[in-house]
Amino acid sequence: MSNQPPHAPRHHHQGQHLSHHAPTHPPKNDEDTPIDQLRAELGAQSLQFGIFKQQLTSQLTALVQNHNALIQAHKTLQQENKLLRDEVAHQRAELATLRSEVHAAVGEWKREIRWAGTFMQGMWDHIQKLWTELRTVDDRARSELFEWLSELDTN
Repeated sequence: MSNQPPHAPRHHHQGQHLSHHAPTHPPKNDEDTPIDQLRAELGAQSLQFGIFKQQLTSQLTALVQNHNALIQAHKTLQQENKLLRDEVAHQRAELATLRSEVHAAVGEWKREIRWAGTFMQGMWDHIQKLWTELRTVDDRARSELFEWLSELDTN
């Protein structure tokens, strides 16, 4: 009544190769034999193992991808770190050059200040000498003026 062909009966070869003392009971068609049960259990475990293997493979693939991304990021960071170290070394060299130039300029500035101080001291001494001479000339001129005025008064 069904459109499917009938199942072939299960054949269990037990009788001829087993000892003559072992009883042979053919299994019933509607019950699973222990081998059928083992096959079903093995199939279920194989399916579970396949699922586990697929999940593990997926996780390992993700880990490998993450690992590769981390390696690439590490390489990039190393390159950037080298560039930064090179830039820091360059900046330090420039700073050392500037520091040397500043020290040289300060030394030159100090020499110029000493020279200017010496020059100003010489100018100050000259001004004082001129002032003294001017006072002497002024005193002499006043003295002569007063003398002349007093001669005018007496005449």
